Amino acid sequence: MMYANTLRGQQVFMNVDSLIGQSKIFLADKIILGELHGVTGNYKAYESIIYSLEIEKTYKLIIERGLSFSYLINEYLTGSDTTIIDKINFENEFEKMFYKSIYLKNKKLPSKNKIITIGIDLEYQDKFNQTLVALEYYLPKTNFKISYNQMTIISSDKEKSTKTKVLDFIALIDTTKFEKSKFDSLVKNIIANFQNTLKISDASYLTWGRHREKYLLENFLNRVTDVKYFLFIIGVAHLPDNYLYPAFTKQLHKNVTKEFQFIYPIYFNHVSNEYIDKKYYCEHRNDPIKFNKTLFNYFDKKKGSWLMTYKNVNYLIISN
Repeated sequence: MMYANTLRGQQVFMNVDSLIGQSKIFLADKIILGELHGVTGNYKAYESIIYSLEIEKTYKLIIERGLSFSYLINEYLTGSDTTIIDKINFENEFEKMFYKSIYLKNKKLPSKNKIITIGIDLEYQDKFNQTLVALEYYLPKTNFKISYNQMTIISSDKEKSTKTKVLDFIALIDTTKFEKSKFDSLVKNIIANFQNTLKISDASYLTWGRHREKYLLENFLNRVTDVKYFLFIIGVAHLPDNYLYPAFTKQLHKNVTKEFQFIYPIYFNHVSNEYIDKKYYCEHRNDPIKFNKTLFNYFDKKKGSWLMTYKNVNYLIISN
């Protein structure tokens, strides 16, 4: 149980804005935070949590994004190229502002403690636009010495789809001659991730998600298993308490997950949009608030975000 705020004698929740200096008590070294995409207030809550994490632990931010997005946003977050943010495809302005806030935090941190991302998703987002941008950005830095003129001819072709342009870029590379340099490795990883995406692109609506979970699991095991401290933000459907969806987290061995702190979202959603118009969501089958009128009314009438633990389940409550 998280002991912080008192409501009618029952201390059960804590405002995330009060976490700074107390994250060691309330947050684990390996956090998996579920989300429902598109809810207003998500990114503000994530920002508060990240700002509360212990700097010396150097947490990695694991994201439900492709490798191309992750590599590019890290250029920005580390200060290597701050102009790249204008070439990145974000879901919305809130997401962009979220990464700008991390950049501002990173500016005050030594290089060894800067927060960077690790993407574990496939390359399907934005119909491969991010993949194309990443290849345009990194290919000239590889040992293949591909000219800007060659790339411009491909990228400026208005008749071809983004997917075809990515394939045309890949055709410029002799993939058997990758070296061990940083940029060769980045491009090699992006191409492999893109090819895995294509493998399931023709799958039916019912089977595509199952195939995707297989690659999420593979990318997680290859890129995250050995990370000592992380905050992983991912759609709640991928968390283990989901009996309808084949979440990859169910496939992780208990030895891997024993240190994980899974956090399920609860939303008091007063800001509707084209995707979300329901007022209340609890993304866990054992809803701790729905039948607790005192708690329900308390959060419903406030604006902010709170951490709560109830019957050994962790929740992030967001009321917008």
